[in-house]
Amino acid sequence: MLGRWTGRHSAGEDPSTLTVGSFLIGAAVMLPLAWAEGLVTCSARLAQVALPMLYIAAVTTALACPLHFAGVAALPAATASVMMLLEPVSAAVLAVVLLEERLTAATVTGTVVLLAAIAGLAAAES
Repeated sequence: MLGRWTGRHSAGEDPSTLTVGSFLIGAAVMLPLAWAEGLVTCSARLAQVALPMLYIAAVTTALACPLHFAGVAALPAATASVMMLLEPVSAAVLAVVLLEERLTAATVTGTVVLLAAIAGLAAAES
């Protein structure tokens, strides 16, 4: 929504600016909930918690999101929406294959619904 708003009200923003803006908005919305639950972990092993969180923040967010947004910006809207729908499907497959998570009925149902939506979009696009 931020990307669409900036596109309509200015010359557009670069992916890094949109990423920072999006995460600042998300942080502002989630901060009261985090505050209510406790901002600091109760773990005595703070390094074991902080290091993976730092990796997630730096690599999977700060690095990957601008690249993702830059790629999506170069695609037609219909193609971008199909690609966005593939993310939860690929996450479910990776969780089952690599992390040995159990395949539940909800996961299968969600995957089937998303794949049907992708097929419908692909058919409509062609």
